[in-house]
Amino acid sequence: MESVKYRGKNFEVVDGDLDLSSQEISNINEIEGLSELDELISLDLSFNKINEIKGFNNLENVEFLDLDSNQITHLTGLSQLPNLKRLYLNNNHIRKIENLDDLRKLKYLEISNNQINTISGINHLTHLEVLRLENNQISEIKNIDELQALTKLYLSHNEITKVKNLETLSNLKILDLNQNEIGSIENMEELYRLEALTLSNNNIPEIDRLDEQFKLMLLNLENNNISKIKGLENCTDLRILNLASNNISAFEGLNNQTNLVNLNLENNNISNLQGIENLEKLKILKVSGNNIESIEILDELPELETIYIKNTTISKERIEQLGERFNIYL
Repeated sequence: MESVKYRGKNFEVVDGDLDLSSQEISNINEIEGLSELDELISLDLSFNKINEIKGFNNLENVEFLDLDSNQITHLTGLSQLPNLKRLYLNNNHIRKIENLDDLRKLKYLEISNNQINTISGINHLTHLEVLRLENNQISEIKNIDELQALTKLYLSHNEITKVKNLETLSNLKILDLNQNEIGSIENMEELYRLEALTLSNNNIPEIDRLDEQFKLMLLNLENNNISKIKGLENCTDLRILNLASNNISAFEGLNNQTNLVNLNLENNNISNLQGIENLEKLKILKVSGNNIESIEILDELPELETIYIKNTTISKERIEQLGERFNIYL
């Protein structure tokens, strides 16, 4: 069986996979026998002390490389891995995405929790399907228009102010923009395959421009500045809707959401649930932290199973009655 040695300890290759995680490795060149593993498929070097990517000679068949949680500052030395399909670089000290030109087969790239302030150096990765850049310092979405194979894009916890330059990403199914500084929903007209959109913890005042999102099944707009539920008329496939922690005062604008299963309206200003009777497939309803007094209308929801009603003005007696039919969380 093939193996390598590091500081006197042997590590065996199992089914093309070599696990060297958490070994306090600082220099890849000090791994004895690594360059002889020309059939190696997967290499895990996460949770080490590597600050420079080098020493990947003769590893042309490697498809999976994990360099999470190291001390890497620059992306060099990856050109020796032309067949790489999955690359993990989370939790490092990378400031710029560069030197990935030869990774033409890359499908999955994670560089979250770094110090990147601009998206660059990846537009040639035309086979890329998943891109994760959470927890960086990115202020603008750009230089990704050639990534037309992309299906999942994660940009949460950045400094983005506008949603733009997504027009060519027509295969995108998941878009996560949680915890940014976005002020409006815009430039999503071409994302007609979008199934999940997360825009929680931004500065969005209204729901609009989702006219083409016919396939949208999950929409998260928690903790924004929304005062009215509107603009969702065409989102008839919606299953999960989170509008918690906004300024909504009336239950309205969901007449077409007959497929909705999970609705979160916690911490708003809603006083009654008139209109909710149209949501005949609703199973989970969260209305904690509102001024709701009467919930008799919930008896008209045949599929409802679970209700969250903490911090409301509903009487204790009525809550006890509800507990006979529903799962109640206080």
